[in-house]
Order: sequence, then structure tokens, then C-alpha cells
Amino acid sequence: MEYIRNLQNNAFTLGIEEAKQFSRGAFLRIFRSVKNDV
Repeated sequence: MEYIRNLQNNAFTLGIEEAKQFSRGAFLRIFRSVKNDV
């Protein structure tokens, strides 16, 4: 049971990290497009 819980926690943590990186990438892409338009 502990193995399953650990696996779920790792998957959850990985999901949070992926969401942060995705948001960061989208944020940087917005700045690049604004910079290119000016």
C-alpha cells in the first residue's frame, strides 16, 4: 500500500512541475511575440 501511495504522490508532484513549466513556457512565448511585433 505504501508503494502505491508513493507512486501516486510522485505522479502528482510531476504533474505540478509539468504545469509550472508549461505555464512558464507560455508566458515566455507571449513576451517573445510582443517583442517581435514592436
